[in-house]
Amino acid sequence: MHQLVVGIDLGSSRRRRSTALSILDIRDKSLVALHSRISRADGLHELLPPTEEVATVAIDCPLSRPQGGGVWRACEESLHSEGMSVFPSGAPWTRDWVDLGIALADRLTTLGYLPIEVYPYASRLGLGIGIDDKRTLDKHTPEGRTAILADLERLGVALGQNREMLTRDHDALDSVICAYTGLLWANKSDLIRDIGESRPFALPRPP
Repeated sequence: MHQLVVGIDLGSSRRRRSTALSILDIRDKSLVALHSRISRADGLHELLPPTEEVATVAIDCPLSRPQGGGVWRACEESLHSEGMSVFPSGAPWTRDWVDLGIALADRLTTLGYLPIEVYPYASRLGLGIGIDDKRTLDKHTPEGRTAILADLERLGVALGQNREMLTRDHDALDSVICAYTGLLWANKSDLIRDIGESRPFALPRPP
């Protein structure tokens, strides 16, 4: 039975070990596992629960490339038209990161998981997470992380013993937002839309 969702904030730096992974229980929104400062070469799939327990794996990274070349995917152009800042998935400087995301999604699919693309910044905007007077608070600051944690708890996420670590680690915090977005998508929430192309791309509807 699918009881869990996984969120992965896929880092772009091997040196900084900036990848994080979290697991939420669908039934009570409790954070049941959190892994941070992961090297991209560590084998993320080895940290996952069995496939039959996982509804989806929500990954913060483009999981496809622009069709026909170019720099922007259609979904990214759509987000731009809404005034949202996104990374161009076809740019040379994002190529290694996008390649990693696609390879991870392909590997997870082969193993029987359902990977989807998410974007924590868009989730924050759409769900009102860490927003003060229409201003997005900086996740790199203690003030911003405190506000993000408070809003996640307002939405019912039970952070438990990992809360203290999340006050210090914005990558881990992003992975929790990924997982929460994946939870809404798995529950077919009306708050979520899918703008994906080759794979689902789950985003909150515009506020």
